[in-house]
Amino acid sequence: MTVDYLYPHKTPYTVKFETDTWILLLDLNDESAASIMDSADWVIASLRIYRGTLKKRVYFEDSVEGLLELKHNGEELEKIIPCTAEHRQSIEHLINQGRSLT
Repeated sequence: MTVDYLYPHKTPYTVKFETDTWILLLDLNDESAASIMDSADWVIASLRIYRGTLKKRVYFEDSVEGLLELKHNGEELEKIIPCTAEHRQSIEHLINQGRSLT
């Protein structure tokens, strides 16, 4: 997938939670910018630029579609897939455990 590095509205996002195997991104809902869903290829490219080859799974919460995974090959976005209810519960459980440890 070709990334448009000249895209005029970069997607502002933050890492909401991270483990040794996955990252959960949070869309910052900037009305003048694209959402993670609308510029997923750019999001994966920006993570790769700042972190090197991606070895972790990348997830984000879409307001319409729910929890989604940005499937990638370490370098580029391959596709966006919805997570199952069980997968979502597992991630939420880990996030809640992580918050109680701090």
